Amino acid sequence: MSGLTRPRMRALIGAAVLAGMLVLSGCSTADPADPASTLGGANQAIDNVSVVGETWTEPRVTIGDVSSLGSEIQRTVINGGTGPEITSASTVFVKASVFDVSTKQEQGRYGVLSSAPIDLSASNIPQYIKDAFIGVKSNSRIAVLLPSELMLESTTGAENVGDGLLIADVDVLDQSIAWGTPQAPVQDIVTISKNEAKAKPEGITVAKPATEQPELIIDPVLKGDGDLVLEGQTVVVQYQGMLLQDGKVFDSSWQRGEPAQFQTDQVVPGFGKALVGQTVGSRVIAIIPADLAYGAQPPQGGSIPANAPLVFVIDILKAH
Repeated sequence: MSGLTRPRMRALIGAAVLAGMLVLSGCSTADPADPASTLGGANQAIDNVSVVGETWTEPRVTIGDVSSLGSEIQRTVINGGTGPEITSASTVFVKASVFDVSTKQEQGRYGVLSSAPIDLSASNIPQYIKDAFIGVKSNSRIAVLLPSELMLESTTGAENVGDGLLIADVDVLDQSIAWGTPQAPVQDIVTISKNEAKAKPEGITVAKPATEQPELIIDPVLKGDGDLVLEGQTVVVQYQGMLLQDGKVFDSSWQRGEPAQFQTDQVVPGFGKALVGQTVGSRVIAIIPADLAYGAQPPQGGSIPANAPLVFVIDILKAH
């Protein structure tokens, strides 16, 4: 769906990415005795990087002298989480800032690290990415220094790649389908014949509405027990998009086989309005008039006509 932001995994982490740490006195919550907290031992180059800020907010980073970085990855947990430990079988949601250590410049501002949550069991995920996250508890902020040679081993065609720094907030994606409690529908235009917690929606049908351009309708048919989604947050969702005119599917994360992630203010307005104020774990039906969708300028080459009202069925899985 055009309008859902889909950055790739920052060119395998921007072609130069992982490191950092909150070492200002009293700032780090990591336990030095915890092997998940630090890789590489004491008195490392990573000790010369400082990070200030709460998890799930944009970090303020200062990079000092990291010339002593060797050939091995260095990682420190900055703000320790309390969620489940990340394993090689985990799928993770990551927001991060990416830096080129040689220039000390940010290559990518704080935001999602990839176009979709990262399946650490996938064969196409570089080992250095897996090493960055495995062993860390969910909802942690970590800092990782990554020698250039490790990235070059995994990045085809890359040249002159410098050492990288990644400041990352990471959360395990432990559900791929909404898990909320069924609610009575508030509309009868869109129906789902099978609408159950922890089950993919089936039998989605769209009845022709009485007017060509209905008002915005937001219908939470499963009510989740998670946090409220706030304006500007990044969400992980599963969704199906259809034309209100005839119910034709024009996009579906379920059909692609992976969730999508994006900020609530970086999608068409009606889609964002369908998310903000809902709770994580919810399934939402959204009927969106054209002026809150693509209006007279739909995505080129797609199947959405001009001035078309749209329908979305959305499962909200994460929000940070």
